[in-house]
Amino acid sequence: MNGKIYWTDSGAGTIQRANLNGLEVETPFMGLTDPSGIALDLAGGKIYWTDSGAGTIQRANLNDLEVEPLSIPGLNIPSGIALGIR
Repeated sequence: MNGKIYWTDSGAGTIQRANLNGLEVETPFMGLTDPSGIALDLAGGKIYWTDSGAGTIQRANLNDLEVEPLSIPGLNIPSGIALGIR
């Protein structure tokens, strides 16, 4: 999970990742409406992202990529995201 770069592709509705040298591109998350923000919790082994089109924030485990939608009331078009981890 370390040593990777992650990005969203809103046009394709995906989150992708690759080695820091840009090689070995993977698409672990597909079928998203309009993904935008990404935040990584490397210590906790999680990735968080916003999906503006779906009005959601989701997270997944970096090791098994199991997606967990977060139930946050009042979201309309979430875009940026940051984690406050201690």
